[in-house]
Amino acid sequence: ACYHDTSTPHTPQNNTLIERCGRMVKEGTIAVLYQSGLDVGWWAEAQQCFCFLHNVCDILYFGTTDYKRRFGADYQGPTIPFGAYVRYKPKNPQVLNEMHPRGSGLLRGILIGYHQESGGLWGGDLLIADWEQLSLASDASHIRLRRIDHREVIAETLEGKYRFPCAE
Repeated sequence: ACYHDTSTPHTPQNNTLIERCGRMVKEGTIAVLYQSGLDVGWWAEAQQCFCFLHNVCDILYFGTTDYKRRFGADYQGPTIPFGAYVRYKPKNPQVLNEMHPRGSGLLRGILIGYHQESGGLWGGDLLIADWEQLSLASDASHIRLRRIDHREVIAETLEGKYRFPCAE
């Protein structure tokens, strides 16, 4: 059997590495919620999105990202921030029938996250909150996220910067 050392209970100064990681995740989640303009009802989604983007974007002390270190290849998908304004092409036949036949074929939404397979590998889909649902809902629990192929999503920018409609 392999035994691991443990730290002294109730003494966080002995857990500096894990305490720092927990602090980074907490502060990062607060920052993305603030930037997005969404409230703390979206905490879990904001935290997951922050951690995913941290793992695919940040080059760490060993010279690569955590994502590449784990999966052996660089992340090849988009890096759209949490709460950014997007347009997406729905796949639901009922939704498509309700859309104007001569319209753009795109709906408005905001990016909530990245759908990951078991183990953390990105599956190629983005999690989107529909703008109409978001504007009518009283809180985050009333929003059903849509899982959309990343090739069917366009991030809306203004002068090269992401837009955050809930913060505007």
